[in-house]
Amino acid sequence: MLLKNEGGIFYGMVEKTGRATAENLHRIAAEVRHFLCLFVCLFVVVFFFFLTLKLLVGFSGLTHRERVISRAD
Repeated sequence: MLLKNEGGIFYGMVEKTGRATAENLHRIAAEVRHFLCLFVCLFVVVFFFFLTLKLLVGFSGLTHRERVISRAD
């Protein structure tokens, strides 16, 4: 995000490191952005999986074992 603002202080600092280093830092920043995007997507998928699981099981607050025992009664 900081490297997208070409008029920003951080962008200027990176560019002053030299062409090769700046290109490497830009590449690393792009990889980090990609990784963070994948992490957020994975988090959302897992969150909705557990939310769906909770909806299917119900909001009784009982554990699986307690539900099985209560059905047997």
